[in-house]
Amino acid sequence: MRYWVVLCGALSWGLGLGESEKLITIAQGQVGFIPLPENARTATYYDKRVTVVSDNNGSTAILGVPLNNKPVVEELRLFDAEDQPLSSIKFQVIEKNYGIDYLTITNKRFADPTDEDLIRAKKEQELIFSIISKWEDGMPAIRLSLPAEGKKSGQYGTRRVINRVERSPHKGLDIANVEGTQLYAPADSTVVYAGDMFYTGNTVILAHGQSLYTLYGHLQSIEVQENAIIKKGQLFGTMGMTGRVTGSHVHISLYLNQVSVDPLLLFK
Repeated sequence: MRYWVVLCGALSWGLGLGESEKLITIAQGQVGFIPLPENARTATYYDKRVTVVSDNNGSTAILGVPLNNKPVVEELRLFDAEDQPLSSIKFQVIEKNYGIDYLTITNKRFADPTDEDLIRAKKEQELIFSIISKWEDGMPAIRLSLPAEGKKSGQYGTRRVINRVERSPHKGLDIANVEGTQLYAPADSTVVYAGDMFYTGNTVILAHGQSLYTLYGHLQSIEVQENAIIKKGQLFGTMGMTGRVTGSHVHISLYLNQVSVDPLLLFK
């Protein structure tokens, strides 16, 4: 049986291989949609459980490939209903150039954080990872609605040069609009974090089922509480300028199997 890996509707074959050895390619920071054989119930990637959705046409694994992964052949490991291993599905990771952004930050504290700030930011990253590492039972909504209208002012994956110093790539999508612009839940969700963080300011993290999470940063106000269950289209906050910003916007991060991937792949 031949398996296809679909990257948001795009199908791409590996090059230089025989007909029986062709591999599907998934770019760094992207999402792969992999149809599973009938006897497969769960799947793992780097030993992390992968989101699986099912419908009348069968089951599909939805996995995120890390932005910094090397361009090598990797595999999705499959398991049956009794958690016994099945054959794996191999795919090729390929490089993707997301471009570069040059930013000027006038707030010295955010441009050149103190040791205390860096310790705080590290702890907050560890907290985010602990949150997105939790498996949430249920069938996730794979098609998400953008929380607000506005200009896409920052793209996922771009190399960021801040005040002439190269920093970490941008792992999110920025939508700019005026302060106070209302933000609405992209799908039925559980609020798993609502609070203040150093870089992203007022921040909300939503769980959408299994390994799918979204994060929203730089909010002016937070209109929900942790552990609240909210419906698609429900107000959860307003756009602002908290944290490290150059203007009013909302930063959106998307996580699958504990990996930050391009939000535009699932947000429509």
